[in-house]
Amino acid sequence: MLAGGDTVTAPLRIGPYAIERLLGVGSFATVWLGYDRALDTHVAIKVLAENWSHDLRVRERFLDEARLLRRLEHERLIRVHAVGELPDSRPYAVLAWADGGSLRDRLAAGEIPAPTALRLLGEVCAGVACCTGTASCTAISPRATSCSARPAPAGRNRC
Repeated sequence: MLAGGDTVTAPLRIGPYAIERLLGVGSFATVWLGYDRALDTHVAIKVLAENWSHDLRVRERFLDEARLLRRLEHERLIRVHAVGELPDSRPYAVLAWADGGSLRDRLAAGEIPAPTALRLLGEVCAGVACCTGTASCTAISPRATSCSARPAPAGRNRC
């Protein structure tokens, strides 16, 4: 159920993927858990929200994000397997499904000890640094986080 009492009806399929359940809803996209029968694996399918589907700039930004993630290889980033378009012309991206829960789930489970929180922050920072290529967390300690701007690391498509 969405804010305001709206509901989201699950499609049976998106492209060749059978839809199992809703994973999340945001202001720009909805994410579904899909099943790839050919590869016997689950995937996450991110679909651009209907209210943004006719804005060409938003559509292109959505596809640019998928293309960027497809080119990047990093253990902290979700890999994009494919992109497609629904019959109503909304684009979607097929991503690897990370079954480790969300940060929201982790926070709802209770207070996170400071050392664990700092480690998680370092993981997030490293993922962001990989995407931007301009910042890098060089140290995470109980006392300080040191992030510095610098050029992207050498090496094509790797962070």
